[in-house]
Amino acid sequence: MIKRLSTPNLQKPSIFTDITHRKNYKPMKTNLFILAFCVCNVFGAMAQQPAPTKIRFMSDLSGSCNCTASLMWYEVQFIEAPAGGLADTRYESVTTFDPEKDGELTTSLRITKPQILNLVISPKSGSVSDRQKKNRFLKLFVIPKNDIGIRIDSEGKVNFSGLTADYQNFLQENFAESVYQYLPKFGFDPNRPDNPEVVRRIDSLQIERKKRYTALQQNIAIDSSFDAYIRAEMMTEPYMVRVLVKAKEMHKQGQLRLSKQQDEALNNHTLTKFKLLPDDALLSEGYRNELFNYGLIQTTNKFPADTFGKFVLKDEGVQFGYEFAENYLKEIPTQKEYIQTRWLDYATSLLTSMKTAQYLFGSYKQEYPNSVLLPYFERQIEGKSKLESGLVAPQFKLKDKDGNDVSLTSLKGKKLCLAFCFNLKQHEQILRETEEKYADKLTIVYVTLMSSIPFDYWKDNVSAVRTGALHLYAPDEIIDDFKNNYLATNPYPFVLINENGNIYRRWIPQEFPMNKTLQNELSTWLGN
Repeated sequence: MIKRLSTPNLQKPSIFTDITHRKNYKPMKTNLFILAFCVCNVFGAMAQQPAPTKIRFMSDLSGSCNCTASLMWYEVQFIEAPAGGLADTRYESVTTFDPEKDGELTTSLRITKPQILNLVISPKSGSVSDRQKKNRFLKLFVIPKNDIGIRIDSEGKVNFSGLTADYQNFLQENFAESVYQYLPKFGFDPNRPDNPEVVRRIDSLQIERKKRYTALQQNIAIDSSFDAYIRAEMMTEPYMVRVLVKAKEMHKQGQLRLSKQQDEALNNHTLTKFKLLPDDALLSEGYRNELFNYGLIQTTNKFPADTFGKFVLKDEGVQFGYEFAENYLKEIPTQKEYIQTRWLDYATSLLTSMKTAQYLFGSYKQEYPNSVLLPYFERQIEGKSKLESGLVAPQFKLKDKDGNDVSLTSLKGKKLCLAFCFNLKQHEQILRETEEKYADKLTIVYVTLMSSIPFDYWKDNVSAVRTGALHLYAPDEIIDDFKNNYLATNPYPFVLINENGNIYRRWIPQEFPMNKTLQNELSTWLGN
């Protein structure tokens, strides 16, 4: 499907600091000059650090809320996602506060620009599922050097103090954590095709919070970053809810794919309602996705995706989307870089040929020579360029169950399906029927890529040897090299290699329940 970015860190250490400073004193002879020099350096470094923003939790004297509070911080920053490709958000847990046990707790953050934090209020009693249903999700808008006080009363209501308390109260009273949380709140029934009440209620909420925001603007001076964020949320949320409800209605006849006219009707919401806002609007996930979606719609109108395959754009479509952003966002460089990064990620993650990715990356390097993502894209493009159909597959030397070395060269003459396993017996249950079907034509090679698992443990726990299957073990010292050579990830765990040791197909996704793409490739390659 067409990839929309939603979540290891490429560039930054944690932004959280322990405000308690401990010192170890040891008797030692020290040159006073060196000591003075070191002290100056320390204070110089401290002076360059931004002053911390403190978040102080306090229990309430009126009684216990019988709940805990968890704080999650996120930053709009591209990072390498565990499932492959890039995520556009870096998440990090800040702290957990239990009013009964902690009484009071202070956390410090060193931030240089406004950020969003998610505050989750969770009941302490009841089953796990009951507690999850009763969780309350709040957004905090944090501005550098503006401390926040948080007191949770016996009813579980959060009371804020500090210079930005009015911001936090406005968010608490008018916004859910994400657009999808409005659906159950407004009575959305997934078993019913028509949910007009949801649309009426989001419209009513929109009218009310516009009134409240106008009143807030009249009472206090609003920070421009907060204004951009609120405008972004209020612009995108109502029409995104409408699109979700309308799409459900359009599928009521049971059709899996919408007609061209239905697609155009849904896309029209974005084309008519979305407007460009200042850079701080990127704090809004809805705004980021709709900013990309606006260009994606322009692209698919001109270069439709492969609707009968994987819903992936062709090379010329991806190039058009990248260049559309160049013109559409030429006066807004921060947002242009954000969108062009997503398009380059699309090219490196979803296109099987690296021709377009190489072309776009040349432009990207010139435009953004200081981007911390350059090494990542270079690695992806170089790695994938070596894995195109027809090229010689990377060599390897692994261990079989008897401890013998098995190389790709030793398997020459056989058609292979490499299946990368990130846990024991991964893929086997689903592929057992495939093994039997093609036993005289294909060997499925299950390659275990689990760090720190002893060979003897692996040998005793993988399945017995059988026709059409081969189990291989990757020792710790070669796992990283193997992963880098094949760009092995969970989303794309299969590689087809012909009897000459050349790649037949590399980018075959893992799909449930039966890996349809893999089966189609095998049928074309081997015959039924």
